[in-house]
Amino acid sequence: MSFVRYGCSPDFCGNSQQKSLRLMNFEYNLSLAEIVVSYLLMMAIIFIGLFSGQTWLCFFALPLFLRGLMGWCPLKTFLKGKTT
Repeated sequence: MSFVRYGCSPDFCGNSQQKSLRLMNFEYNLSLAEIVVSYLLMMAIIFIGLFSGQTWLCFFALPLFLRGLMGWCPLKTFLKGKTT
């Protein structure tokens, strides 16, 4: 009973079989060029927001920052899954 020793059941430790559910694939799907363009757009949105005095525009840069940081675009994954 190894799960008693570690304090979790096999379902939570990953020792049991994985159920095959149709979930999103969280693998990298952006090229380096797309990541660089994402950061450039993020910086442009932040500069426009700060220099125009509309600081609320900077919140629109957050999805671009996360997209570039993770190297994963949920929209690209979703659209790729629809075509197959």
